[in-house]
Amino acid sequence: MIFLLVALMLMTAVAVCLFVKIRRHATDGHRLRVMMEHMNTYAFLIDESFDVKETNYYALNPGQSNQQPQVLGNVLHCKTACDTGLCGSGEACNDCPVRFVIKKSFEQKRDFSGLEVGMELYADGTTAQDVDVNVGGRYVVVDNEPCMVLNVKNVTERRRFMRHYMYEPVEDGRPKLMLATQSLLFHERVMSLLSGQCHVFLMESREQVLNRIGQSKDHGFCALLTDETFEHSFHVIESVNQDLPVLLLASQPPALMHRLLEVIPENVSDEVLKERILSVLRK
Repeated sequence: MIFLLVALMLMTAVAVCLFVKIRRHATDGHRLRVMMEHMNTYAFLIDESFDVKETNYYALNPGQSNQQPQVLGNVLHCKTACDTGLCGSGEACNDCPVRFVIKKSFEQKRDFSGLEVGMELYADGTTAQDVDVNVGGRYVVVDNEPCMVLNVKNVTERRRFMRHYMYEPVEDGRPKLMLATQSLLFHERVMSLLSGQCHVFLMESREQVLNRIGQSKDHGFCALLTDETFEHSFHVIESVNQDLPVLLLASQPPALMHRLLEVIPENVSDEVLKERILSVLRK
């Protein structure tokens, strides 16, 4: 009798614990939805397959239908995702900088921030618009499943304003460095580090790079500085002048063919980055 009573008490305790746990998960989920619906930037909770678990996208765009696949690119109305039917299935998806950075963050179980890229997004289902977005992500574990909380912000107007003032500097004998990136944050960092040391020319596309330093061209440039995300999207390094030093910020050495390629860890300090750039420009 006593054994039966103890067993009943244990079963009751377990049931109470399970109820509290389920209730806590439900409450946490409700809080997450309320929080996401009241943010002024797009927020997404995604898994490793880019499936969207939670988002405030529809709360901020009440006229948008949620009938498309609930995968990141489809929810954002990325042109490639919508045209092919599913985010990640298009040929262009292989070069997508957003997918590249998110996958790398999942593999390394780390956060990322400051990714700024241009995307083609459908505004009305028929007309695609060029939109600049800033993307940041935080690696989290939800119910023992790796997930990512993404913040996506439209920065088109800010980038348009900044580009308006990014004229190529007047030549005065100082060395010329080409910076190939779509991250204006990286551009600002390099400009700040090298102020007065050299001229920095910003390039945001493959065509801009190769028109100046493709094959045997150099147009007076002393070196190319680029980042892993730009290279993944545009594949420029193997096509540029083989006699021009190339500095690549990357998480690991890539399988690239270039005679004067130097890889710099992407988490390098400002002081080291500045010295590595200047050492190349002095040669």
